[in-house]
Order: sequence, then C-alpha cells, then structure tokens
Amino acid sequence: MKIVGKHVARLEGKEKAYGLSKYVGDLYFDRMLYAGVFYSPIPHGILERIYIEDAERVPGIVKVATYKDIPGENQVGFVVDDMPLLVPEGGKVRFEGDAIALVAGESQESVEEALKKIKIDYRPLKGVFSIEEAIESDIVVNGEKNVAFHRKIRRGNVKKALDESYLVVEMDFKTNYQEHVYLETQGAIAVYEENGAMTIYGSLQCPYYVQKAVARVLGMPLNKVNVVQTETGGAFGGKEDVPSYVATK
Repeated sequence: MKIVGKHVARLEGKEKAYGLSKYVGDLYFDRMLYAGVFYSPIPHGILERIYIEDAERVPGIVKVATYKDIPGENQVGFVVDDMPLLVPEGGKVRFEGDAIALVAGESQESVEEALKKIKIDYRPLKGVFSIEEAIESDIVVNGEKNVAFHRKIRRGNVKKALDESYLVVEMDFKTNYQEHVYLETQGAIAVYEENGAMTIYGSLQCPYYVQKAVARVLGMPLNKVNVVQTETGGAFGGKEDVPSYVATK
C-alpha cells in the first residue's frame, strides 16, 4: 500500500500556497472589453419594450445587445431547457433577475453607468413565492404548469410499516435555498479567434455544458467553440450549470 496512511501532496498545492495560480479574474487579453447584464427588476410580468438609446451614448460603450442581436437560438438551460438567454419584447419575465440586455464597454465604470441608463416598459403579473403557491395556484409562471418534474419512488410496503409502527411522528420540514459559498465568484472571458472560433476561459466544473450552450446561442458548430477551465476557486456543484449562463452572455 503506497498511499494509505501517507500524506499525498496536492498537484496544485505549491502554486496555490505561493499565490501563483491564475484564476479567471487574473487573466487579461489585448483590447479586452468588460460586460454587464441588465436584469429584470420585477419577479413576474410581460416585457413590453426595451429602451437602450441612452445607454449606447455612454462614453466607452461598444455595444448594448438585446434578444434581437443573438445570432443563434435565444435559449439556454440545463435540467429544464426553458430559459431564454435574454427576455424578448412581448416575452414573460419569470423571476427578479431575469436577463434582458447585455452591455459591453472599455471599462467596468462605463458598463455600470450604461446599465443605469437602460429603461423598460412592463406589465406586472401576480407572482408565486413559495412551493405551495406554485403547486396549488392557478398563476402559471413556467410554461403550461409550475411543476417541472413529478416522480414517485416506492420501496416496500409503506402502509404496513406505518400501521405496525410503535410510534409515528408527522411533521413538515422545509429547507431554504443553499449557497455553495465558494471563495471565487462566477466569471468567464470570451476570446474571438482569428480562425473564427470562440474560446471561453472560465471558472467552471463542466466544460462540455458550456461548449454546447455557447455553440447554440452563437449558432456555431461545436468544433468552433473551445472551453478552457481555469483554476477554480471552489465550486461544490455551484459551477456545473451556472457557468453556461455566464459564458453565453
């Protein structure tokens, strides 16, 4: 046994201990632009119109993009493939934070200023804010129904076991949303290559998820999308599907 009972040095341990590891936030490319996302301020409603003219006039802004600028499919999603990359005019906003527009500029400051200039018209709809409401309410947020999956798992004779039990305790248990609390936040850099390929550098766990999502949104073949997984500063499952939403933007 060459491993059991012995200390095993981490392959990347020295670089991390000496501060030499390169995370996505440490990377810089020539003429690199910064990006930001304009999110929906309401949880549920119909997006009627997007106003980007004032944002486009901010010094240093290169592009303000909406759903009209997406060259491929305006669709991204894992687990349930039901999320537009950018909510279109006439489309439904389904949560506070739904992406509506993208801004690219020469500095973070110009991007942040431009995001403040974007305005929208919307028609608010009544929302649902709990699992119970989503199941029982006639307010439909997601497609035709709010229940994404329905699974029944049966093992053994449950009724017989309960009937013969000395004590049966019934309670309702609720768990809140859990954040993975990784040290490095989500991040990605997209580099358009001279040969027409797109290379994505990102803090992620599933590079093939990102490759498929980016190719779909850009309308590019898979062999034209390269994904480089940079040093990842923690993830714990939180960088499986989410990086696809980040990278496509």
